[in-house]
Amino acid sequence: MKKCYRCGEEKPLSEYHKNKGNVDGYNGVCKSCRNKYLKEWQEKNPDKRQATLEKYRQNNQDSIKTSHLKWRQANKKTHSQRGWGWQKKNPDKAKAIQKRTRLKNKTKVLQRTNEWRKDFAKYSTYVCKIEYAETIKKDSDGFLWVLCAYCGQWMRPTNKECCSRVDALMGIVQGESRFYCTEYCKKACPTFNQTLFYKGQKVNRSSREVQPELRQLAMKRDSYRCQKCGVPGEHAQLHCHHIKPVSMEPIESADLDNVITLCKNCHILVHKNPGCNYYDLRCRNEAVSSRT
Repeated sequence: MKKCYRCGEEKPLSEYHKNKGNVDGYNGVCKSCRNKYLKEWQEKNPDKRQATLEKYRQNNQDSIKTSHLKWRQANKKTHSQRGWGWQKKNPDKAKAIQKRTRLKNKTKVLQRTNEWRKDFAKYSTYVCKIEYAETIKKDSDGFLWVLCAYCGQWMRPTNKECCSRVDALMGIVQGESRFYCTEYCKKACPTFNQTLFYKGQKVNRSSREVQPELRQLAMKRDSYRCQKCGVPGEHAQLHCHHIKPVSMEPIESADLDNVITLCKNCHILVHKNPGCNYYDLRCRNEAVSSRT
């Protein structure tokens, strides 16, 4: 028995570390008190702890390698039994253990998968899967950048969006699952969530379909802002408005100087002006077609 000078309790010699420098060959502090002191010191001095560990690794690289090799040779059989070798010999037990661990850590797995889905996608993960169908680029941090299908602005997609796009390209799910930089672009896009319509069915869309290249060029020229109220595309739906109506000037329908970027509210207000509302345009179109 020996008395610890920190806690003052008498404990057997098995509770002390050996030290040849002392008279009885054991330290004066028990293992529990020493571990408490080490934890407190490591919490207070994390930089010093890391520096001492690196210094020890550099000075004892050979001894660490030899100790690892010795441990592997001694535990070779037990390691293979616990690994794939044991799972092949005992498939029923392995499946039962896997099922038990999944049920036990169900909440942790769901939390980690949800976090992974919300993270930005890496370039190296999806470059081979979507480079033939999308215009992509890589930034300095290794993240993937793609073009928005509606406005043509560069955006960073998440892992969930990339997985949906890959499944659509492979034909696993229906639809296209295109990339959209904001929810406003998704709602404004005429081709989003589009289905086959029967003859005479009315379709409610926030914007009419124009050439996607023309729309993207116009929005890029106007810095992705409404040219009437100045609201950016992150806070409102942006539409491509023809200054001269397509029904009256079909030749200039693809002219970049004949279009302007407007938000949804300003687009509605513009078409309420006399001579530019949808009723007047429809009447003019019917009159022109009846003459021909």
